[in-house]
Amino acid sequence: MERLCTEAKVSTRHFYQLYDNKEDAFLRVYEQIIGRSFEGAATALSASADRPMLERVPDAFMAYLGPTVEDIRAAQIAFVEIMGVSPRVEERRLAYRESLIALIEAEGTAAVARGETTARDFRFAALALAGAANAIVYDWACQEPRADVTGLERQLADLALTLLVR
Repeated sequence: MERLCTEAKVSTRHFYQLYDNKEDAFLRVYEQIIGRSFEGAATALSASADRPMLERVPDAFMAYLGPTVEDIRAAQIAFVEIMGVSPRVEERRLAYRESLIALIEAEGTAAVARGETTARDFRFAALALAGAANAIVYDWACQEPRADVTGLERQLADLALTLLVR
């Protein structure tokens, strides 16, 4: 803890005024990453509300993944380090995952009602997409040299369309 505080140029006393422990600090960083992801997706969906799902899905999905492809440290935290920290952290991770699933289910159900796609198990599709994105983005982040992010985004957007629209 002392080394972390020294790197951050804060005293350990100040750290413990802000957080009860390392887990609280870690959870705060994770929540910032996921918060930015959800905010990006919500903004993209709101800005494209009048467009068909076929056009909305790639933009919203890439906005959701934005924080993790912009900073590989965020990918490490969001896709790897978050796993198995504690029951409390796992509960938070699963709550965020359920929020993502609910968003995808709502968008999918609305698209079915508009006749833009066929009915399907959107929960299954959301879980498949989240799991694939986690593995793929983390693998991309670990590569040296790292492939161009544009190709990664194009392939992930196509996967999202395949699972959610086509």
